[in-house]
Order: sequence, then structure tokens, then C-alpha cells
Amino acid sequence: MCNLIGIAISGNTRRITYKQFKKWCDSNQALSGFNLTEVLMKQLFSDLDPHKKGNLTENDWVNAFGSYNWSNQILEELQSTVASSFSSARAAYSFFLKNVSTGDFES
Repeated sequence: MCNLIGIAISGNTRRITYKQFKKWCDSNQALSGFNLTEVLMKQLFSDLDPHKKGNLTENDWVNAFGSYNWSNQILEELQSTVASSFSSARAAYSFFLKNVSTGDFES
């Protein structure tokens, strides 16, 4: 999967330059909500490029994100959102039970 992403971003070169990384992030809104300045975007890219080669390889990507547990992160974010949005677990359950039939989760 990482290899396919890298090839898609890099245009089949297997090395992602900063320009390609920024273009991909912008066009896919991959970092939307972070409001990164150009300096911070360059710092992020630099942090992902530990050997300061000026490009990212599949190995760099795997080293940065390979141990990230997506399932646990989503569960933690859901738990945090529910905990900060409702006064109790019962209140959250009641909200979802009431709105599941209508599909109205905006209120």
C-alpha cells in the first residue's frame, strides 16, 4: 500500500520531492485543519526525511508511519469526542439512539 501511494505521488519515480509532497497534500486536503505555514510544511517534510536527502522514499514513509495503529487512533478519537461532547455515557447513548432512526446527527 505504501508503495502505491509513493508511486502515485511521485509520478513513478519512487522518490517524493517536497514539491510533490506539498502538491499532493494540498490537492487531497491531507493536512486540512492544521493550517500549516510554508515553514511548518517544510519542517514536516524534513522530519519525514531523516537522512536529509531532499526526498522521501518508501522506507522513510514506513519508518515514520509503519508502527502507527490506525484502529486504535480512531477509537481513541471517538472516545475523546464522545467524552467531551456529552455529560455521561448514558447521554451519548440516548443521543445516538434517538437520532439513529432519523439520521440527524447535526443537532
